[in-house]
Amino acid sequence: HWQSLSGYAWFDFLGLDALYYDEWAKRLMRDGWQGKDPYFMGPLYPYLLSIVYSVFGTGLDAVRHLQMFLSVGSVALIHFWVRRLGGARTAMVASGAAALYGPFIYYASSILYPTLTVFLATSLLLLLYEAAARKSVRLALAAGAVMGLYALGRGNILLFAPPAFFWLLAAWGRPQAPRWSGWKRGLQGGLALTAGTVLLILPATVHNLRTGDPTTLTTNGGLNFYIGNGPMANGGHVTPVLHLERPDGRVDLISADLTKDVECRTEAELATGRPMKYTEVSAFWADETWKFIRNNPGTFASRLVMKFAHFWSTYEIPQIEHFGYFRQFSLPLRGPVLTFGIIGPLALLGMALVLRRPGPWLLPLLFVVAYSTSIILFFVLARYRLPVLPALLPFAAMAALRIVDWGTERRFVPIGGSVAALAGLSWLMHANFYGIDETKGIAQIVYRHGIVADSQGDWDTAIAHYEEALRLKPDYPKGHLNLGVDLARVGRRDEAMAHLAEAERLDPTYYRAPYNQGSLLEDTGRHDEAAEAYARAVELEPRYLVARLALAEMHLVAGNTEAAREELRFITAYNDRWNPESNRAAQARAAQWTTYLDRRDELARTGHGECFEANRTFRLAEVARQRGRIQEALGVLRFYFEEGGACAEAYAVLGRILAGIGEVAGADDSLRRALAVDPTYPQVRVTLAQLAASQGDAETAATQLQEEIRLRPEDPAPYLELGLVEERLRKDPEAAERWFRRFAEAGGNPALLQQRRGGGASGAAPQDHTGHDHSGHDHSGHDHGGTGR
Repeated sequence: HWQSLSGYAWFDFLGLDALYYDEWAKRLMRDGWQGKDPYFMGPLYPYLLSIVYSVFGTGLDAVRHLQMFLSVGSVALIHFWVRRLGGARTAMVASGAAALYGPFIYYASSILYPTLTVFLATSLLLLLYEAAARKSVRLALAAGAVMGLYALGRGNILLFAPPAFFWLLAAWGRPQAPRWSGWKRGLQGGLALTAGTVLLILPATVHNLRTGDPTTLTTNGGLNFYIGNGPMANGGHVTPVLHLERPDGRVDLISADLTKDVECRTEAELATGRPMKYTEVSAFWADETWKFIRNNPGTFASRLVMKFAHFWSTYEIPQIEHFGYFRQFSLPLRGPVLTFGIIGPLALLGMALVLRRPGPWLLPLLFVVAYSTSIILFFVLARYRLPVLPALLPFAAMAALRIVDWGTERRFVPIGGSVAALAGLSWLMHANFYGIDETKGIAQIVYRHGIVADSQGDWDTAIAHYEEALRLKPDYPKGHLNLGVDLARVGRRDEAMAHLAEAERLDPTYYRAPYNQGSLLEDTGRHDEAAEAYARAVELEPRYLVARLALAEMHLVAGNTEAAREELRFITAYNDRWNPESNRAAQARAAQWTTYLDRRDELARTGHGECFEANRTFRLAEVARQRGRIQEALGVLRFYFEEGGACAEAYAVLGRILAGIGEVAGADDSLRRALAVDPTYPQVRVTLAQLAASQGDAETAATQLQEEIRLRPEDPAPYLELGLVEERLRKDPEAAERWFRRFAEAGGNPALLQQRRGGGASGAAPQDHTGHDHSGHDHSGHDHGGTGR
């Protein structure tokens, strides 16, 4: 299975929960195990990943090797524990079925926790049975420890804790025939089970307490409850939509963006109008859910029935891991593997056969009831259902053997009844009563294949994937958006704009759609329309700092510097956890723009720099230069000069750009043209001196710098350059030290001095003392998210 999948580019591409766990594990390696926030999701799997990464590196092969080992271990444990339940024949059939169970094989290669929780669930059941059989307090304590460890990954297992406690009391010393009489003898086992569970959970509780936002395990319970039972719930995982009631009676539908705010803090704080802690956010979503349930009890009840049907359905409900779709890529899974469509009906038949006298089968029966309830109360996913299989497989094996035995004994009545029951159960479990569209789940998978192709720069393949996703699901806003972005990349701009507009039409709250429209409009020279599109994106999502930065730059192009400054002030003052990586980059750019504008103010005070205020084309060139689009900036400047522009500032900027790309002659000519227009323009002589020094011409460099000092003795820059000329070209360390002292006396930065002195020979490229930023600007705007968490 691993070998079959490893040749595909998407195999190691992580998304949603897998990416969340991977990034968490790497953060633990980088920052240590003591975080600042309470646990939002179960910490077990990311902590395990961090240990594996620390020992074997951050590649995924070691994780998959470990999970393969755990998966094989689960098969062995199932054999041991079912042998205790129903004998060697039943154990052989159950463990053989486990070895051939397709989802077990599939999830063993996924960077998700189901393989681990299946192993823990099997270990828990075996330890509970052995603790009761041997009347061993130590084994009961170990069972509690396994339950606590499981809870650190998925807290829903704790719903099984009370049944397990009471089963131990009744089964102590007699697991084959539990009886309530004499329960006091098993009390020590029940207490040991409880103690083991609490001891393993306690570190998480202490961690959360230490953060100042205490909770027992995690803070995602309220949100998960809303996803499974809120107004938009459909039984599986859906994007939460908050129904926000306004004072005038209107109800706004606010769709969360889980890829940018996994906790859905945004919507909670919007509704309450105040900052909230993690536990407060969870409580908010829980309260919203209960409010909906109180107002719609019938809907709540019908959805519980629906989720019960989903849990027992043969369809493996996906989030991003779609077992039915990915089978085609795996040679073993294309073969005769077992699925829930076979195990499920047999297991239900087996449970029915033992219901009157459960005896040793009471423990797995309790586990199935408790575990399925813990899932149905929230929402159903294939990987959430998987840990119930260690308790279902014994029933399925027992039922299959009963039918075989009846056949051997020629007992046709029970055979006929069982076959009829299996046929009925199979029909019910295969029936699609709620109209689940399996192709829409596949559309999201194909969409993510497009994202993988994008990450490799293969736009044509990405376009093909997005088009296929939209064929399967035409009303997929993110599919239209990413397709539009890639069509723009390959020059199909009209088609691109149509898809971006369709993304906004399908989801008017989708802020990325107008942002990318703005980017495309800007690239086609429609800057005023681009500004309107960016403004729509900012209105939809005020925290989307990338859009605010683009809007600020369009304000600058339009000559509205004060409006640009207002956006830049918002960006630099912003302090929240939403979309941190993208927002940090935007804040860094905003800070550099602020420095740039402040230096423009200094230029204006000295009577220079009027070109930026007066000429829109030059402003366009400066925006391109600040974004790191050097060739675009050169093209716009060329157009500026063809229009008859001739200001000193434009020549100076052109000279610096040409110097930066190594065109010394062109840079020298442009800088001298700047001085011809304005002999006192700041920093031009410094750049000319750097060019001369890079060619080994110490005399010309010194002459230019001496003149700059005469014009602006308060500026530290020429002192630094003169010191470097003396040190590197004239080999006069004493003279160099004098100039370096003058640099310090003029207020020069000591760190800059140290950096430049250690920066290499005099032939180094000229340094830009204007404070301009030459970093890149990402206008791709792809949405790499899905609908899951």
